Amino acid sequence: MAGRNLPTRSCSSTTMTISVGRLKAVKNAAIGNPKSKAALAQDPILLAALIDALHDQALAAEAAHVVASIALGADAALHSLLVVHAPRALLVALADHREPHTRAAVARALRVLAARTADAVGPALWGLARTPTCELRAAAAACDDLCASEALDIYLPLLATPSAAATAIAQLLGTLLRTPAQRAAVTGWMPTPVSPEQTTRSRRGWEKTAVAATPVVPIVAKWLVTLLDAPGKNNKVRCRSILLLCP
Repeated sequence: MAGRNLPTRSCSSTTMTISVGRLKAVKNAAIGNPKSKAALAQDPILLAALIDALHDQALAAEAAHVVASIALGADAALHSLLVVHAPRALLVALADHREPHTRAAVARALRVLAARTADAVGPALWGLARTPTCELRAAAAACDDLCASEALDIYLPLLATPSAAATAIAQLLGTLLRTPAQRAAVTGWMPTPVSPEQTTRSRRGWEKTAVAATPVVPIVAKWLVTLLDAPGKNNKVRCRSILLLCP
């Protein structure tokens, strides 16, 4: 899978044994506690353990909750997550895990981290701009990575089927896409063909390719429209905002 080629971690020479219980304790300590989030973000051993835990089926959901909580902290906390390649680690975890609860947790963490990163880089989503610190300007590379084809191949297909993960990805698009180039990357994306017949079709010499009479609707837009009809008020509210943001 394309996402497996992405670098996923910044390893430490010292390792930490981590468990579901420990992850829950860390999560509970961080919720609503900026000082705790800052302390966690300054612990490179814990951060490396979190990245490792994202690749463990039994630990991934709780690890994703902790990553999301840290991401909601100060700018320094966000920078610490970017240093250990947390966005890419979440992408790989999203590609690897199929269990719905785990996949939804990872997708939500990716949404939070993408939103925080895009806010740091700008342009401002609602006109409430702030000047990023020098270290957070490097977050622009993380935003570009999330709009690269390798990343889109991982998370955009989740929109095809209504689910908690699909809702999180729809929200992700609504906060991540800030520039025309980013929007063009998403609207121009197409699923990877599953067979050669989908990309190769023989034609006789006199046959010509028909010119489309109307603009082609991006597949992502079609999937978002389908999500509008899915059960749940939240899905409709969130997906409508995405449709307004897409070109």
